[in-house]
Amino acid sequence: MNRIAVALSSALAVATAGCSTPNQPSSTPDRSGSVTGELPKGPALGGVSDAEPGTTEYDMQVWKALLRDHTRIRRTVRHIDRGLEAETESDDPRIAALIKDHVLAMKDRIRGGYPVRGWDPVFRELFKRHHLIRLDVVLTEKGVKIVETSDDPETVRLMRSHAAGVSDFVKEGFAIMDRETPYIDER
Repeated sequence: MNRIAVALSSALAVATAGCSTPNQPSSTPDRSGSVTGELPKGPALGGVSDAEPGTTEYDMQVWKALLRDHTRIRRTVRHIDRGLEAETESDDPRIAALIKDHVLAMKDRIRGGYPVRGWDPVFRELFKRHHLIRLDVVLTEKGVKIVETSDDPETVRLMRSHAAGVSDFVKEGFAIMDRETPYIDER
């Protein structure tokens, strides 16, 4: 089953598990969060990777494509109580589809505790705390809006550090690909 089908079935499962509509929160907290909006279309994702969607190699190739086109991506992050809101978009439909694909893949990885960048302390610690994170994703015409929250203060600090690191990737692309993500000091 390809990533789009997996993401769609995951989104439908989350939406139907305790939600009266996909846009309303469930009556019982679901740490995995939810996904709403239009899923990326296959042709827009073509040519990024020969790897099978849903594999680490495929996810890495999508990430590298986004790093390559980082100047065509805009991102804003706002701290909220217990977390953050972020919007990542592009006016290029192909890049917008890649943003959606990447965020859905990372949502699946965080939900399952399947890490990426295990050598990066912020990423490593964030994935260890995956069960403490709620990630709601809204797919927009040009990318994604996310709300990421936790009741654990250290997990919130890690989420905000990760968000700042992603913003740095959008600003600098490949130039910082091998740099450790800096911790945000909120203590």
